[in-house]
Amino acid sequence: VIDLSDSSYNVRNINPQKWPGEHPLQAMFIGNRCLVTNEYSDFITEFDPATLEIVANHPVPLYSQEMLYDAGAEVVYVSNRWLDEVLLYDRAFNPLGSIKVGRNPKAMAFGSNNMLYVGNVGSWDVSVIDRGSKRVVATHYLGSGPTGLAEIGSEMAATNHGGRNLQKINGAPLIENDQQDIVNVVTLIDQQSGAMRDLFRNAGGDYMDVVVDSGLQGFTGRARCRMQ
Repeated sequence: VIDLSDSSYNVRNINPQKWPGEHPLQAMFIGNRCLVTNEYSDFITEFDPATLEIVANHPVPLYSQEMLYDAGAEVVYVSNRWLDEVLLYDRAFNPLGSIKVGRNPKAMAFGSNNMLYVGNVGSWDVSVIDRGSKRVVATHYLGSGPTGLAEIGSEMAATNHGGRNLQKINGAPLIENDQQDIVNVVTLIDQQSGAMRDLFRNAGGDYMDVVVDSGLQGFTGRARCRMQ
């Protein structure tokens, strides 16, 4: 836990022997509650960020990845890469159902018009879920595995980690093990039309995540970017 109000950025750690889950992936707040997914444990851990004490372990299926909270509807969305589903819970983590998406879903982001975007690493596509009907209304095939999503204006940005962008490189499928042809891009998806365009293109590296801070985009990973 890092205190951003302190210029020295003091770090407080929960003792590893006290942490109940295995392979914690993502932290999310609901009010003052801090919740963390544990990929290899069948629960989401809630802890008090002030005292660092474990408050509860909320049951979820194994291989849950990321969470998003819809404050208006009071619904928690959890992506699960084993079930190929997005799981729905209320604030107390009572199950509300699930939505089938592509293979190995991971990253999620809220879009415009009450939509939820889900990056499916295993099927190399992005599912668009209508949060009202709880149904998939569109699927955008990227040709590589989207591991990060973020809304940038009217578009949804998807990082393509380890991307073999089959639709876009020389108009022909690539040889999977040909490292010279492995290309990573950041694809921008127009939320209205579904049209896609590439922002960066880089051979050999990995783009992992995308964040937006005051209108500035950041793409993290090992790759060095150049404008295309």
